[in-house]
Parts: sequence; structure tokens; C-alpha cells
Amino acid sequence: KWAAPSSGGLTLLSTTTVTNATTTISNIAGGYEYLLIYPYNFGTTNANPVMSVTFNSSNLFQGIRYPCENTTMGAVAALNDSAMTGGYSMSGGGASSHGSVIQIWNYDSANHKPIFYLESFYSSGGTYVTQTYHGKLKTTSAITSVTFTYGGTTGLQGTVEIWGGK
Repeated sequence: KWAAPSSGGLTLLSTTTVTNATTTISNIAGGYEYLLIYPYNFGTTNANPVMSVTFNSSNLFQGIRYPCENTTMGAVAALNDSAMTGGYSMSGGGASSHGSVIQIWNYDSANHKPIFYLESFYSSGGTYVTQTYHGKLKTTSAITSVTFTYGGTTGLQGTVEIWGGK
């Protein structure tokens, strides 16, 4: 027999359209076991953009970044008190080519928060790039905001969904 689950699952907390160089999504609801942040259809009219992701207006990430271009592993980087910085490149074509997913466990606890970030994009030079970040957010405060900052001044567009998981 088919029935709705009695507990668990995902709840959509917010959907935000990104149209500025910097977009902050604030007042993230607490009470979930984890957050799933899903930025998608990101594009720009500018060439070779770089986007960074920070939490609670701070560089809280501590962990490892693993970049891979086409089939070649890039230089692995250990990061401390850092933003998670990714890029995507469309030669000013405005196409949407960046996709990513961020998962944060225990995001509203008083402990450091394990985080996983996966992004992929197609560069203007014909390179497929995938990066992963594994580590933690170094804060004992609840994560209540996420900021997406584009290295240019105009032209960033896309959508960010934030989901709470039980």
C-alpha cells in the first residue's frame, strides 16, 4: 500500500533568485538534522567568473578542496578559515553552466558542522571541471545565513533552493 512517510524527508525552506554580485540568504530555519543547499542554473554575461560561498558572513571552512579538470586531478588544497570558492566560465555567453550541491550536518548545533560541497561547470576553454570540498565549518553558532559572492559586479543569475532534512 502506498502512503506518505510518517517522518523524515526534505522540506523546502526557501527559494531565492540570484541577480546581484552578492546575494545573502538569511534567517535559515533551525530544527532540521541537515541543510541541503542547491544552487542551479547559475550563469553570467561576464567572462571567467568566480563565485565564493560563505556562511554567517564569515570564512568558516576548514578542510580539503579536490579539483578535477576533464580527467586530470588538479592540485589538492588544504584550506583553513576560508570561503569555498568555485568558478565557472562561459566567455560572456550568459549560458547557465554551473551546478552544485552543499550539505551541512548539525547546522544548528553548538558543535563544528561537517560539510560537503560538490560543484561542476564547463569552462570557456572546453574543460569540464568538478570540485569537491570536504571538511567542517568552524563555528559553534547555528548556521543562519549563506552568501554567494560573484567576483564581478554584475550579471550573475541563478536560483538557490535551501532544504531542511530530517
